[in-house]
Amino acid sequence: MPTGVEAKIADLLLTHLGALTFTPAIPVSYPGVPFTPPEGTYLEATFIPNTNVNRFVGHDSTTEHRGILQVSVYAPASVGLIPPLGIAGKVVEHFERGAVIVDGTLRVRISGRPSVAAPIQEPDRVHIPVSVNWRAFA
Repeated sequence: MPTGVEAKIADLLLTHLGALTFTPAIPVSYPGVPFTPPEGTYLEATFIPNTNVNRFVGHDSTTEHRGILQVSVYAPASVGLIPPLGIAGKVVEHFERGAVIVDGTLRVRISGRPSVAAPIQEPDRVHIPVSVNWRAFA
């Protein structure tokens, strides 16, 4: 079990991503874990915490933690744009606006509809970033 608020938030978000299933299965590259990209489609998760907000004066008051979980869809350039956009759409649905991911007293809320960015054409792949904005109070 992770300790520290940031580790707990990352664990909740990444575990929630791991619960997203595809047929056929799509491998996921998690931050800090060795991964060899396959020839086919895969996802890459990046945990991006932002500056905390302390809304109250007390030294022991609740802090608002905010950030982005970026889930990038990588697909071979030969499949075109529509299949990876469909996968990005499933990521958006999985992290629906207002969803709350809970572990004990820690609640991570998806603060808005995830955004699908413009596709990035690489020589052999298409890369579609999906940004999931989250916040938690701890």
